[in-house]
Order: sequence, then structure tokens, then C-alpha cells
Amino acid sequence: QVLKGKDLPDYLCRELKSNGTVNIIEQGFLGKFAGQALLIFPTGAEKDLLTLFNPDEEYIQNDSDVDMDTLEQETLIEVGNILIGACIGKIAELLDDVVTYDPPRLMAKDLCLDDCSQSPVAADSFVISIRTVFRFEQQNVEGYLFLITNQKSIDWLKKALLAFLESFG
Repeated sequence: QVLKGKDLPDYLCRELKSNGTVNIIEQGFLGKFAGQALLIFPTGAEKDLLTLFNPDEEYIQNDSDVDMDTLEQETLIEVGNILIGACIGKIAELLDDVVTYDPPRLMAKDLCLDDCSQSPVAADSFVISIRTVFRFEQQNVEGYLFLITNQKSIDWLKKALLAFLESFG
């Protein structure tokens, strides 16, 4: 789905049926297709992701040297880096583009969406919404990937998609 930046807050409030708080990982990307990616997980997903990387939950809970908040933040950032890179990288590859990435950052942790009036992106930008469930072995983590871009990138994307589809016809 393609939205205007100004419509993103209402969209998030409608679509995210969690307790109203989310974690947002942001990463910029540059190429013919350029912009920023926002990967949004409901609060609590960081704990699910953490157990994927270290299933010994008892070790994590009993280790007094482990700062859980830091570990959860680092897990969110690393998973965000992997998923954003894989999604955007595949789009770029299929459309004959090459992208580079800025380092990912945790834009917001436990951001409350109760006030749907503020958008994390510019009102006149375009937002491509990709809703997916990331499946990891026996555990599913639902997330939303938003690609925020400008009119120039949208114009390029339309032409590149047309050329891609014509290559099959």
C-alpha cells in the first residue's frame, strides 16, 4: 500500500492492534531508489527476537551482568539491519539498482501511539507499506516495514517496475 507521510500515524493506529506501543528501527538507503526504511515491531517483539538468538532464557534472566534493555535494543537493531537490508536489497536487485545503507538505529523504543497526530516522517513524502509476518522456525513475529521515499524515487520505481514486468511479456 502507498500512503502519504501525513496519513502514516492514522494508518499505524488502525493497523497495530497491540497495546499501543511500538519499537521503530530506522535505516536510510541510497541508490536510484532512495529513502529511509522504518521497521516497526509491537512492544514485546524484542523479547521474542531475543529468545530466537539465545533460547536459554533462564541464562539471560539469571545473569546479573546482562543489561536486558541494552540486549533487547541491540537485538532490535541487528534484526532490523538484516530484514531491511534483505528486503530493500532484493527490490534493488530485481530492478537493476544498487543501494548503500546508513547504519540502523533504534528510532523509538516503546513509543506510545495513543496520540496519532504526530508522524515520524515528512507529511509530503510517500510511504510504501509492507506488512509481513517474519517466520523464524517455530516462532512468528509480526512487523511492518515502511519505505519512505520522495517523488523522484517513486517516478524511478514506476519506470523500473514497468521495465521489470515487460521483461516477462
